[in-house]
Amino acid sequence: MHIDYEISEQDYTNGQRLALKKSSARWSRAAVPWIGLMVLVGIAYKGITEGFAWNFLPGTGLGLLFLSLPVITKWSIHNAYARSTNVNGRISLDVDDQGVRFQGPTSSTQAAWAHFSRFSEDKNSFLLSQSSRTSTIIPKRQLSPEQITALHDQFTRYIGRST
Repeated sequence: MHIDYEISEQDYTNGQRLALKKSSARWSRAAVPWIGLMVLVGIAYKGITEGFAWNFLPGTGLGLLFLSLPVITKWSIHNAYARSTNVNGRISLDVDDQGVRFQGPTSSTQAAWAHFSRFSEDKNSFLLSQSSRTSTIIPKRQLSPEQITALHDQFTRYIGRST
């Protein structure tokens, strides 16, 4: 099967979101901003009841950093997409019984099925994972329902779903 597609910044963001959802660190991305908020509330309470002290500044900075993690993450994903030459432009995907072949504007990769540890999918994307930190995004928005079904079947047969 041969498929041509492009990855938009939104596709890239959706793929990163799916990878985070399947990662073991997903709880920390949700918990850290709340911890930052609790630190800031604690420092504000202490400042109101006991008065300002210079030693509040490091805690305030840390609380603000923790609280701003979602904004920092969004900015980081945007910059990663903008810098990556591998995801900008037309990409060709060929899938057969031996594995997958990707051909992009600056690279060409051929990988046997054993190279992938798992695959994940949601309504927006397929995510082929080589390791816990390296994944390939295939957006569904440019695929026909038949292509989505065929890819799902191939990935399930040769890779297996992630938990």
